[in-house]
Amino acid sequence: MDMMPIRILLADDHTVVRDGLRALLERQPDMTVVAEAADGRDSVRLAVEDSYDLLTDREREILQLVAEGKANKEVAGLLNISLTTVGTHRTHILQKLGLHSVPDLILYAVRKNIIS
Repeated sequence: MDMMPIRILLADDHTVVRDGLRALLERQPDMTVVAEAADGRDSVRLAVEDSYDLLTDREREILQLVAEGKANKEVAGLLNISLTTVGTHRTHILQKLGLHSVPDLILYAVRKNIIS
């Protein structure tokens, strides 16, 4: 069974320390660094304002297209993937973000400046 990797937001005021920690952590198959911050204030902002639940590029692409009002069939055609795959990704996106509908997804995308 594949488990989702542990998502890490690195925070340290020394770039060399962050670089070293990132290099060590990214060698671990069950860990991924999703963001870096140079101070505590920035790390809190990143943790509160940004969602790191969508870790794959494909999920971000589908979020963008669905939030723009594209139907699953249109998304599938644009990304050259199956309709079932789009539906599966869309379901995972809603679950990961704690949303229940496409209008919720659109509102989320507007609030996060994914769409305007």
